[in-house]
Formats: sequence, structure tokens, C-alpha cells
Amino acid sequence: MGEKKTPNPFIAACNRFLYLEVLSGEGSREKSSEEEGQLSAETVRKAFATILTEISDDDGWASLSQAGNILTKRFPSFDVRSFGFMKLTPFIKSLGAFEIYSVPSENGNVRVVYVRNKN
Repeated sequence: MGEKKTPNPFIAACNRFLYLEVLSGEGSREKSSEEEGQLSAETVRKAFATILTEISDDDGWASLSQAGNILTKRFPSFDVRSFGFMKLTPFIKSLGAFEIYSVPSENGNVRVVYVRNKN
């Protein structure tokens, strides 16, 4: 955890890095986010598309949770709350570049979400 002014090498050394401003609710969606060392939505969209290409099945579908875990490993400072969302699925939908579908899990209590690049 740290502030937005945390140097990038310290962020890169972490498995997961959270901005204190996001946790306290002070984070916002600003155009200057890249200047502050944060990711832009476009950077995340491109990285997510690449991840899906790497891990998808023959039809292009991949588990959203698996893709999200890889995204977090590649960008330890990534947090959907920085973009004004509470969960990954609505954020990915907002990017407009991906198809999403979900199915009930075997026990029916949870839905498994799949995602692929739009053609």
C-alpha cells in the first residue's frame, strides 16, 4: 500500500499494490492518471486483450477471474476502484471491447464469468 506518489520501482516490486487514496474513497477517474504513475483504461484494455489471446480456448473464451489474476500480476497497481467500479466485470464491460457471458457453477451459488475479445 502507498500513496499515488510512490515511485514505480516500489510498485513493481509488489505482488499487489493498493493506493491509499482509492481505499479511502479519494481516488477519481482523471485524465492525468498516467502522469501520476497510474494505469489508463486504454492501457488496461490493451493488456487485457493480450492476456485473453494468450489464455483463451479455441473459441476465444477465457475465465474472467483467471484473466483478472494475470492482469493484477502484470500491473500490481491495477485496482478497478481507481476507475470508479467496485467489481471487475462491470469495468471490463465498460471498456466495450469484450464479450462476456456467465453460467451457474455446479452448486448454483456462484456464476462463472467468461470473456473474449470482440471480433
